[in-house]
Formats: sequence, C-alpha cells, structure tokens
Amino acid sequence: MAPDYGKFVRKGKSFIRDVAVELDAPDDETRAYRVFRSVLHTLRSKVSPQESIQLIAQLPMFIKAMYVDGWKWSSRNSKIRTMNDFIQAVGKENQKMGYRDFKGIEQVELAVAAVMRVLARHVSEGELNDIASTLPTELKPLLSNDFTWHQDL
Repeated sequence: MAPDYGKFVRKGKSFIRDVAVELDAPDDETRAYRVFRSVLHTLRSKVSPQESIQLIAQLPMFIKAMYVDGWKWSSRNSKIRTMNDFIQAVGKENQKMGYRDFKGIEQVELAVAAVMRVLARHVSEGELNDIASTLPTELKPLLSNDFTWHQDL
C-alpha cells in the first residue's frame, strides 16, 4: 500500500496553521512556516542529537523534514546561554534564510512564544521536560506548557 502523502501534508499544515493563528496572522501560513522554521532551527542548535530525535519522533513528517533541513549534528551553539541570546539567534536564523519577518526584537519574542505554545500542545510534557533539562537555566522556561515572553526572563 502506498503512503498517504496527502496525510503528511495535512498534518504538517495543521502545525503551520496553529503557528499562524498564534501569530495573529491566520491567513499568512507562508510567514508562519518561516517563523516556525527559524525557531525550530535555533532550538535544534541547543539540543543534543539524541533529544532532537526524541522530539521529532512526536512531530508530523512535514515538520520533521523542516527540523532536519540543513542539520549538522556536530554544530551546537554554545553561545546561546540566555533568553536574549536565543531571541537574537532566531532573528539571525530568519535573516540567514533571506527573510525579514521581524520588524523588531519584540516581534521575535512574540514569535518564539507562539511557536513554543504550539509545540507544548503537540509534544508530550515529558519530552519537553527532557529537553528543558539539557538547556541552560535561563532557557528552561521556553519549554514550559504556558511559556509567554516576559522582559525579566
């Protein structure tokens, strides 16, 4: 029996649609895709390959492909230690792809919070806790079920 590729696409689009809604731009799935990708790639740069594999096991095929696109297992970013470092890295990741989806740091902060809320709805709390346990202390709140951006983080 042939795989149902349409099902893969539908499940992936569901994630993208959720991000678009969280970004308060439900009609801009293209931007939601780029933002989601930027956040996932930045998170990936802080997570071990083993934790990454466990995370993507819970994601739809389309989102798995987005996560692993361009992945170099050996390249982990030890320079991302604070929430501000993470936010800056997301903005740079987005620009590296040639996009300018953020007009300022506040938009990056809101986008990170939106993506993390979507992940929290679709990934088990246990897996999010496992990933959080490997992150620097200041980044652990990213993976809480109710992450929102607070300037004092």
